[in-house]
Amino acid sequence: MSGIGKYPFISISADKIDFESLTVGKTTSQNVTLRNYSQVKAQYTIEQINDDGKDKSIVLNKYKGLIEPAGSNTITVSFLPRIVGQCTCTQFYVKVVGGNELKLTCKGEAQGIDVLLSNKSIQFGEVQQQSATNRLLNIINQSDQPTTFQFFNDRANVFSFSKTEGTIQARSQCRIIIEFYPQ
Repeated sequence: MSGIGKYPFISISADKIDFESLTVGKTTSQNVTLRNYSQVKAQYTIEQINDDGKDKSIVLNKYKGLIEPAGSNTITVSFLPRIVGQCTCTQFYVKVVGGNELKLTCKGEAQGIDVLLSNKSIQFGEVQQQSATNRLLNIINQSDQPTTFQFFNDRANVFSFSKTEGTIQARSQCRIIIEFYPQ
């Protein structure tokens, strides 16, 4: 009498995913494949390790499953950054019942919207009282998504803006005329 023990054994297509830098509010995803090389079904669970539960920037589309013998399962890992400047590093354990354990490390960094002004300062020069002069200011959105702007200005101020609030589309600019009227 003889017998052969069969244990599930799986591998992962990539044990590290680097999402690099992504603008807050956007989402990107990558797939990893779990492959069962054994001749028995492999039941697995995935759990996040060393996590306080606060950072939900990296998520999986499934956390458990069953892989048929010589089969595979694809898992989608998504990165949705929420806080500008935050670097997220999340680790997951893939545990196979009666089999091996794998580790998946994912990281990504959140970047803000890249907005510039055409000038750091605006010089109006010498202007006579009760006369006016104006200058042009461009707000440049270099990001790949729209952003909003708003200037706060007192109505009794000697400066006025052609537009005090609005939305700038992705990779475009908005022109603002600033008028100086000394009284």
